[in-house]
Amino acid sequence: MPSRKGLKLDADERGYLFSDNGRGIPARDREAVFEQGFTRKPGGRGLGLFISREILRGIGFTLELPDSPAAGGGAQFRIVQEARDEDNGE
Repeated sequence: MPSRKGLKLDADERGYLFSDNGRGIPARDREAVFEQGFTRKPGGRGLGLFISREILRGIGFTLELPDSPAAGGGAQFRIVQEARDEDNGE
């Protein structure tokens, strides 16, 4: 029987943390996963994380890959609101 896929969402003062129970992201791919066209999936297009990061940047957030893997070894991503410039009234 195949294992069940799982996704967990946590929130704290730093932002939102998404984690799954998959294979995780190898250290060699940590920065590349956000590049347009990068994929290790057969038939993949390498657009998902690239598009997600660009959309979030457009609305004042960043998409990060924390240094520590998710409990259970899966991938983990954090969405953080960018610092606002209080001097400019933003």
